Amino acid sequence: MTNGKITNANVKSDETRWTELSIRFSSTAMSAKSMERILGDEPSDTAELGERISPRSIQAGTHESSMCIFTCPIPADADPQLHCVWAATFLDEHRAALIEMGAACQVDVFMSFASTSGQGGLALPASVLSTLARAGANFYITLYPPEDTTNRAV
Repeated sequence: MTNGKITNANVKSDETRWTELSIRFSSTAMSAKSMERILGDEPSDTAELGERISPRSIQAGTHESSMCIFTCPIPADADPQLHCVWAATFLDEHRAALIEMGAACQVDVFMSFASTSGQGGLALPASVLSTLARAGANFYITLYPPEDTTNRAV
């Protein structure tokens, strides 16, 4: 992840159907290292409170919270529902860590999706939605038209 943009080696520039998902744990009270230790898994990306967003640009500012980001390992061309099931499973497996971090940590799930025709969608089973709700996760879905396969923000 670079400046809020996710790149995925599984996506080719000529593909127009893709899904990407990430889970972000953020906190102004805990460091990324503390969250990583409590979660017990190595995140795809981290940032610390006050750290520069871009090492090359002072104008980019600094992070307003510490973050641990976990990127879904499921291929981008897989069914979007599978990405959501992965997120629910990940959060369910880390339920004890979520309880330990409590209100000091915010959980956000970001999903970006594009179809080949601009039509379509996804159905989320109630079990996935209730797992996200139990984790206190905010769920953000960004839909892209088929021709917009660059600069995906997650």
